[in-house]
Amino acid sequence: MRYNIGERPDIPEDEEWFDGIIDYASDTESIVEHFGGVEGLRILDCPCGRGEMCHQLAQRGAIMTGIDVNERFIEKARSGTASGNPAFMVGDMLTSDLPEGQDAILNWHNSFGFYGEDDNIPLLRRFHDCLAEGGQLLIEVENIDEMRGRYPQDRSADTYWDDGDKTMHYRYGEDECIVRYYTQKEMVAMMEEAGFSEVRIHGMYFSDLSGKNMRIIYEGIRRTRRPFPTDATSSALHRRLARTSRWTACYILVLSNWIIETSF
Repeated sequence: MRYNIGERPDIPEDEEWFDGIIDYASDTESIVEHFGGVEGLRILDCPCGRGEMCHQLAQRGAIMTGIDVNERFIEKARSGTASGNPAFMVGDMLTSDLPEGQDAILNWHNSFGFYGEDDNIPLLRRFHDCLAEGGQLLIEVENIDEMRGRYPQDRSADTYWDDGDKTMHYRYGEDECIVRYYTQKEMVAMMEEAGFSEVRIHGMYFSDLSGKNMRIIYEGIRRTRRPFPTDATSSALHRRLARTSRWTACYILVLSNWIIETSF
């Protein structure tokens, strides 16, 4: 199994390497807009890093849980909250217990591809199983089609792209982190094999895929047994959809009756 950046305590960058790279505010706004608001939604951010998005989404009303393998990341994340929301814990997303009944899971900022090839489907199934029915998994990674030519392929460099096995290599002294990237076809196939339905692909910030996109978002939905679940274990997203659909049906019925009455 390849190890994740920050898992080793002797890597000095594990406190600062995020700074100035990630626009958390824009990511948060795009997620809120995608869901049509996050008030009351149960969202797992895994891995969560230092918890920036967890805090921002909690401020917008989401019930957040953040999990990361790096103890110092979690210590930093916990220092910013005293209310219990967000809740943070140290854990490996491949082996640790994950909270069940989540409305959404965020696997954000190139957090997929750190494990071996045989671990991808089990990881995706773990995410699938801890979602409520109708819940969504959102995986955000760099666009492999844009990576070629953007990174050096010189194997002697501290950071280089290997086009043969589609991996990025990051060296920190004698340590190395290897991240595997996948084509859109590969990602969709893995998510479907793990049980997700309606797998969709978005550009940066849920934009259209046309044009240049340095980042891509994969969206998978846990299948539902009923079109509009209403019990306590069902996804809040689908309960919201059910209410919206009923209001839409009532509006169409009233409009149809008005058209019939005014036609005579």
